Amino acid sequence: MNTEEKILAAYNGFESGCTNFSVKEKEVVRQSFEVAKHSLADIYRENGDPFIFHAINIAKITISEIGLGYTSAAAIFLHEALRTNQYESSGIEKQYGKEIAEIVNGLTKISNIDIKATSLQAENFRKLIVSVSN
Repeated sequence: MNTEEKILAAYNGFESGCTNFSVKEKEVVRQSFEVAKHSLADIYRENGDPFIFHAINIAKITISEIGLGYTSAAAIFLHEALRTNQYESSGIEKQYGKEIAEIVNGLTKISNIDIKATSLQAENFRKLIVSVSN
């Protein structure tokens, strides 16, 4: 199988788990996947795999393990598409609706959190609580 066939096989595997989605919902997810696939076409992970596999795997976990709906899956693909700056966030609400646009915005904010600074803040907060409780 070539790379394109592997990507489509991975997506079809993901989609087979979307048993509760209507035809329209599946189409929304498919459209967002196509946007991500196009935007991420030349981006690869450190192991050499196309980055779109990461997006497919996260969407799969979101649906099959966490139990979220089609809006979350679509938002994951669109969020990943924004990473390349080839896709503009301004059109998401118009094309996909307010709910999906808000989820994408939230994912983008979360991905911009500096984990080191956050854990330092948490440690400082813990010290504050301990000192106040004494």
